[in-house]
Amino acid sequence: TDNSSLDFKAKLGSLYTREKYTTEATSGTAENRALGASLGIGFRQKIANRWCLMLSSDYYTGKQRLGFAGGKGPRILNVTGGVGFVL
Repeated sequence: TDNSSLDFKAKLGSLYTREKYTTEATSGTAENRALGASLGIGFRQKIANRWCLMLSSDYYTGKQRLGFAGGKGPRILNVTGGVGFVL
């Protein structure tokens, strides 16, 4: 509508991971590149002539192939909110 908007987004990209590890026998650095994905939704509601309230949520995931990481990848849920000035 004129006073509000709802946005959906999906992104694919490269995930780069670099981790340092240390064991009793050895230490080193492991690097990995993999495919990452992000899904998000955003909502904006106009509250005055040039001001709006904004809410956004993004879910990000990627797959790591590192032996010491147990094959688990990052899973991040990011929720943000705020007041915005509309140009």
